[in-house]
Amino acid sequence: MNRHFAWFIARTLRNKLVRQARRLRSPRYAIAALVGLLYFFFIFGGWTVDREMSGAWIDVGRTAGPLLIALFASWWWLWGGHRSGLILTPAETHLLLPAPLTRAQLIRFKIMQAQPAIVLSALLGTLLTRGAGLPWPLRLLSLWLLIATLHQHQIAASLVHAAAEEHGRRGLRRNFVPVVIFGIGFSVLMWSLFGAVMDVRAAGFSHAAGRLTALLEEPGPKIVLAPFRILLAPAVATTLGDWLVSFAAAFAVLAVHYVWVVRMDAAFEETAAAEGERRQELTAAMRAGGISQLKLAQRKRTATLASPWLPLHPLGRNAYAIFWKNILYAQRAVRSIRFLIAAVVVITVVVSMNSGSAGEDVVQFVGIVLLAVAGMLSLFGPIAVRNDLRMDLKHIDLLRTYPLRSRDLAAAEIAASTLTLTVPQVVLVAGGCILLAAAGVFNLPSAAILVAAAVLLLPLINALALLIQNLLALLYPSWVRLGGDDSGGMEAVGQNMII
Repeated sequence: MNRHFAWFIARTLRNKLVRQARRLRSPRYAIAALVGLLYFFFIFGGWTVDREMSGAWIDVGRTAGPLLIALFASWWWLWGGHRSGLILTPAETHLLLPAPLTRAQLIRFKIMQAQPAIVLSALLGTLLTRGAGLPWPLRLLSLWLLIATLHQHQIAASLVHAAAEEHGRRGLRRNFVPVVIFGIGFSVLMWSLFGAVMDVRAAGFSHAAGRLTALLEEPGPKIVLAPFRILLAPAVATTLGDWLVSFAAAFAVLAVHYVWVVRMDAAFEETAAAEGERRQELTAAMRAGGISQLKLAQRKRTATLASPWLPLHPLGRNAYAIFWKNILYAQRAVRSIRFLIAAVVVITVVVSMNSGSAGEDVVQFVGIVLLAVAGMLSLFGPIAVRNDLRMDLKHIDLLRTYPLRSRDLAAAEIAASTLTLTVPQVVLVAGGCILLAAAGVFNLPSAAILVAAAVLLLPLINALALLIQNLLALLYPSWVRLGGDDSGGMEAVGQNMII
């Protein structure tokens, strides 16, 4: 059966590449491909990592890497992992479900189907780490093993969530062992991190790096982070002997994940097919009646929808309805992570409630973190915020029926995503400036000037960046990922890096 799966995946990949190559016959796509190749050569062509920098990055990866991966894994377990990792499209549903295939074979097919994207991600990671550590074939294998294992871990987390959603407590009892293991590990890690924060409060921010290093060597966190250390060990190995031993151990972790996912007692077929049909129904409902039909298509939804932040009057400019719809989409996306935002705020307040120099150090650190997050949003926000034409071009047939001029439609789309990106940036900049002013880094008038500059400049910068992204979606719709929430999981890291 694996041979048939491999043939099916190979033909699908070949057809996709052929379609992409045929698009190069168009001068528009050919010029864009040439510019893209020249851009990547300009960025990476002569860039290598010297040995001193390579050793520093390896040390950082060996020390902090397991903790970062563990936090990502905690996010997957708390918020559902990679829900689209095992979704069957309607065509796959009609082709595979009636076939004489077991559940394990279907899961194996989906894992095999993700391998081309995982290999691409590993290749790009190998390019980025050029000149670091071992030869590139060993680094390629190490990164492939790391991403493939994390991809299967995402799938396992999503299956546990699917079982809980479909069967409630009975679904959780079926996965009692992994849920208990995650709960214990997460509790130990969070308790240790909280203790480290309290120690930093008492000793001062200057001791933060040493305290974090000591935290990772404590018995509890060391046991919890052991699987992630094993996964990272091949990528940070410096000799061939170390790589062989660490690669064998990491491959064993991958094998355990594979057995776990294949033998997991979850309703994979029903959930995968239902999710695929649900997406098709939502698309049909949107094309038939827009937002008004969205609730009718979600017949099994039990949660109540919050009131929109912005009013929508029966009379007014037609373009405002598009703007209102996209702001409502952003509102629902923020609602899904409201508990995480509340937890971050509570932790920040608790950490900052201290007097003396240590308290000032913590306040200064939190202010710097807020400004850094605002800067990261400026860089990656135009790619992540997609409530504009990149989401609505999938419904272009419906958009053409609206009584809207093209410029009004484009202005409403870009204005919605600009506001969605600018508001959190301004809040972060204002919070960071206020905290830095409280810590004595600069005075309140300077903080007010910085906040005012952010209010004036950030909308313009965001609008220009989002205008470029939407222009690319209009000019090259076949090369731009359309849709608001189909970003993929660990297997799509390489594709997201290219974007």
